[in-house]
Amino acid sequence: MSTGNQRIAHALGVIELVVGEDERGSVEGKLTPQNMQQFGTDLGIGGFRGGIGLFKSNAETFRRNLVRAILLTQLSQGKLQSTQANNQRDSLLAMDTGQLERQLRNLFPYKPFRGRFAKRSEWEPRNFTDPWCHNNGNYMYVVHSIMGEASKVTEVMSRGASASELEAFNELRGKYMGYATIDAKNPMKKRLMVRFYEQYLGNPNILRHNIISSTVINQTKHATYYPFGFIMRVPPECIYITSSSDVGVANRTNDILGELESKQQMQQSKIRSPQKILANTTGHDSDTGYNEIVVVGTSPEGKQVDVTGIFVKTDGNGNIFMRNGALSKDTTGPYVNDEIQKLISKCARDFQIPIVPLADTSSGASTTPWPFGSLRGKTNAQLPGRARTKSI
Repeated sequence: MSTGNQRIAHALGVIELVVGEDERGSVEGKLTPQNMQQFGTDLGIGGFRGGIGLFKSNAETFRRNLVRAILLTQLSQGKLQSTQANNQRDSLLAMDTGQLERQLRNLFPYKPFRGRFAKRSEWEPRNFTDPWCHNNGNYMYVVHSIMGEASKVTEVMSRGASASELEAFNELRGKYMGYATIDAKNPMKKRLMVRFYEQYLGNPNILRHNIISSTVINQTKHATYYPFGFIMRVPPECIYITSSSDVGVANRTNDILGELESKQQMQQSKIRSPQKILANTTGHDSDTGYNEIVVVGTSPEGKQVDVTGIFVKTDGNGNIFMRNGALSKDTTGPYVNDEIQKLISKCARDFQIPIVPLADTSSGASTTPWPFGSLRGKTNAQLPGRARTKSI
């Protein structure tokens, strides 16, 4: 076996040991006679550093093969070009074994963990309502409610912040460019506030890159933390955790695997049916007592979540819902204000999805009429002329 092929074999062995057999297979399947020759060269590290004693260290051999495993994974996934391999290698060699193992795991999609997943089949999209055929008296959806306010992502001290803290702050600011503002109301701190509702309504497919905190609702139990959001078509492969109460999953964590593992352990790795979840959900309406269904936007099998509609709650009389529950910040006006209404309408037009009114009689008295038109007939404000028999 050539030296290059030996390096690749060592890297594949470490991938299987640290992450799993399927992950090794996913990398191995991307190897061809043509790229193996180049990859084998890219995995070269050179002599051991630190003297002869280190050369004989099994721990150091494993650490260096971890570096090779990360490089091979990034190269095979197209996340790293051969021209960048030298710089990346030097960066990885500065890390300890624990850091390298975490980095390797985070390169792979999350996968089902050990547990009983037989109930996943009951989450098939065919068991849920087509939002184009909504009936307030009989429906069942998986929804992701959306915060209609800017959310604090991070903060730094206005004075005395370290260079690394400022770098991390500016990195996040750049990541959310166009949706972020700096709140300097507190003279001691700078807070980075992000309008995720703008980002999501501008492109619902962004959910495919996230862990999604969602809720299963029907006509009798429709408590959601926020009174508008996405209706989703969720392949059963994307259902990871089902709970009749809030599990507090972190949607935008950098450690996806760790977050899923932690929350799955809390729920004993069991998938419960939608009916079982709804039966044990305590909240009927408003913004408390909702259940939580943890969904991955893209499964390891390549299945992806689709946004098939936008729900907006009404007061039961056709007017926009007044969010006045125990956790509400504003009881003087509708949560779905003029700005959000415009964003919802544009999203519906751009992505050809319906806007669905969900009656919630816990609303306070509302005088803001429904602004979006009807799901049916010529008054459909989003998609005039579209057939209403679309199947999901």
